[in-house]
Amino acid sequence: MDDSYDAHRDASLRRYLAPYQALLDRDLHTVLANASASLQAGDPAGALNFWMVDALFRQMSEHCDEPIDMAVINNHAFRKALPEGPITMGDMYECIPFENEVVVLKMKASDVMSLMKTIARRGTESFANASIEVKDGRLDKLTINGKAWDKDRVYTIVTIDYLAQGSGGMTAFRRALDTRYTKLFFRPLVCREMENLSLEGKLIRPYVDERFKILP
Repeated sequence: MDDSYDAHRDASLRRYLAPYQALLDRDLHTVLANASASLQAGDPAGALNFWMVDALFRQMSEHCDEPIDMAVINNHAFRKALPEGPITMGDMYECIPFENEVVVLKMKASDVMSLMKTIARRGTESFANASIEVKDGRLDKLTINGKAWDKDRVYTIVTIDYLAQGSGGMTAFRRALDTRYTKLFFRPLVCREMENLSLEGKLIRPYVDERFKILP
């Protein structure tokens, strides 16, 4: 299909829509922040997925009235890299095209361990405020908030609705003790994180750390 199907465009309709198109174009070209280098996604480690999940963790730590232990997202939620230099709202819609609601879950330690074993094996999800060591595709060590995994704890985890429902292989989330939909959405939250950095005169600086460490 091409524009031959719309050879006789309605000029009055185009005039009617023009102000709305102008507003949309203005919003999509709004610069949220500037990056010192491009941000690329990667499995299991990528600057884009690490920055995004850390931004989600920071934003939800501010919004929640209880401590958040960890954040989890799927790396394939990101459909486009973010460029070096200005990052616009349009870039963010291309990077995160889905309207994912953020969910807060309470989980038994055993189910958190099951979740992280799945992540260790797959290598297609990213997490914040935690680290793992993986040997031969198996989870060897789990640390959350700088402390060893505690079998007697109930952990509070934030993620997106797609994963919270058990999709993408994250079936451990279905066993949560409590699941709360926040009416906050992933893209606007990370956009707010970008705007906050910009207001502080800071750049987005890509990084890849050793939170997902593969042992020899």
